[in-house]
Amino acid sequence: MRGDCRVYLLEKQELRQLTDDHTIAWVLYKHGEIRKEEIRTHPMRSRLTNHLGIYEGELKVDWIEQAVKPGMRFLVCSDGLYDMLSDAEIKEVLMKVEDCKACGEEFVKKANEKGGEDNITVVVVDIE
Repeated sequence: MRGDCRVYLLEKQELRQLTDDHTIAWVLYKHGEIRKEEIRTHPMRSRLTNHLGIYEGELKVDWIEQAVKPGMRFLVCSDGLYDMLSDAEIKEVLMKVEDCKACGEEFVKKANEKGGEDNITVVVVDIE
């Protein structure tokens, strides 16, 4: 993933963020300078450290290998979603809404209800 998108995995009622953000706020969190809860409101939360087009020449890509098995649910989303909803709220929607399309629609609705301050991109994938 690049820039301000994330990939989450919901498995056995546990939500895990699989990707690192490419923002200054995330770097501060990884270095122990701020708490994870502070990322959502930090003034540098939208300042990107890596994104498509930033490098000339060789493209630098993050690579994650994840074995998949039935029952896993993945969420790919932009900061328009995760800046508006807490991890607990994201987990609640992923667990409550079974249909992938309806789940995505619920995420957009909830993010807009909280202000919808940025574009809201959501992809939900179930492994059957």
